[in-house]
Amino acid sequence: MKTCSSCALETGYNFGSNRILSLWSSQKLPVKIIDGRCAIIGNSAIVRIITDAGSDGYGQGEDSKPHLKPHIIFYKAYVTGEDSTDVERSMLKIWRLGGSKP
Repeated sequence: MKTCSSCALETGYNFGSNRILSLWSSQKLPVKIIDGRCAIIGNSAIVRIITDAGSDGYGQGEDSKPHLKPHIIFYKAYVTGEDSTDVERSMLKIWRLGGSKP
């Protein structure tokens, strides 16, 4: 993992130059969520968030909770188009709709 000290970005990718990282930290452009997918692997819900910048984010729900998939698909419509770097805003939107951490 490489860490960019100017923007606190951790990445496994080798950008080859600091131009992209300096652009990221200087302009603070929003990275919009364009799609979200969910799969049940074993008994865990695995979520994939796809952004317009070409980066993907992965997360895992708690073990033995395969019933999370319909909930994740329901909230997908509400977080699509949101800035993926503003996690708090997305979570507040979900909480207002009645979602909570199970």
